[in-house]
Amino acid sequence: MRTTVENTLASRGHNAQVSIAKALGIILMVMGHTGCPEYLHDFIYLFHMPLFFFLSAYFFRDAKVVDSAGQYVVRKFKNLYWPYIKWSIIFLLLHNLFYRIGFYDNSLSWQELFVNVKRSVRGMWQGERMLGAYWFLISLFWESLLFGLIIWVKHKTKFRYFDLIAVVLLFLVGYYAPIDLLVNREMVILPIFYLGYWAGTHKMDFSISRSHLLIAFLVCLPLLCYFATFMKVSVGLGEYNDPILFIIGSMAGIYLIIILSDLIKSLRVGRWLDQVGGGTMSILTFHYLFFKILTLLFVWVGTFPKEALSQWHAPYGCKYNYLWLLYTMVGVLGPIACRELMKRITTKTIYR
Repeated sequence: MRTTVENTLASRGHNAQVSIAKALGIILMVMGHTGCPEYLHDFIYLFHMPLFFFLSAYFFRDAKVVDSAGQYVVRKFKNLYWPYIKWSIIFLLLHNLFYRIGFYDNSLSWQELFVNVKRSVRGMWQGERMLGAYWFLISLFWESLLFGLIIWVKHKTKFRYFDLIAVVLLFLVGYYAPIDLLVNREMVILPIFYLGYWAGTHKMDFSISRSHLLIAFLVCLPLLCYFATFMKVSVGLGEYNDPILFIIGSMAGIYLIIILSDLIKSLRVGRWLDQVGGGTMSILTFHYLFFKILTLLFVWVGTFPKEALSQWHAPYGCKYNYLWLLYTMVGVLGPIACRELMKRITTKTIYR
């Protein structure tokens, strides 16, 4: 199942630089969930999820909303709401099996299961810890609808700067007026979404040049290294420290990743990362499950006690003996391998 960005890329022609940027972002996301060293974790969280909002908005065009607002909404339901509901129900049905294996420390009654399914369908309720990263699908769904509404009103009112004013005002309300985690989170991330949209509509050139490299590695990278010493950011939990520094840090990381992506796209590793970028949805969905499978193997060989199976994200101790590197590899390569295997099986079945 593809995300909105993947569907957009397919329709507009493949963009290796964007695909590699997505790959780097998803690898950093997995790494951030492994119990990696605290400084590395804080560095990653400065920008890795804003990167995906930026890339999603990069391909947004006004005509998608103005010409057919109804079709735009339908596409968001198809590309974001449906995969969220589908995998939420599947993982809910597997909950008690995972409990028997030891992945969870609680079971669900049939009544609880039914209530959770109903809550997921009605309000995109995020309840299954195995799909903890799915908050991004919820957020991107509402972010896309909110931004689409802003653009639609802009064209209906013919007020040229309506989108900019609306984004700034909603950002300030989202940060300074606590309403609800979901509502405030979408408002605060709006400037990142808007900057991605602005970069896309103005066809900004992110190809390698001396100036781009100097800015990326002599300005953005040191700035991020400094921010990571004192900033604690978690977009999913609505934690940003300082709103202005959050925007600055996010854009510094996004710029660094995009320039780095163009730098390595002609290398052999760039071709592999291009493939990983096409499987971000698979990694988002299954990396926690592969964490559990790896932990189960460690329990069987006696490296971890059985209690480690129910720990989140990866079991304790990973950051002390570099097992977080192994968990990162398994969390990325496992879903990609399964995705490629399913593609081959499907292809053989179709042409048989």
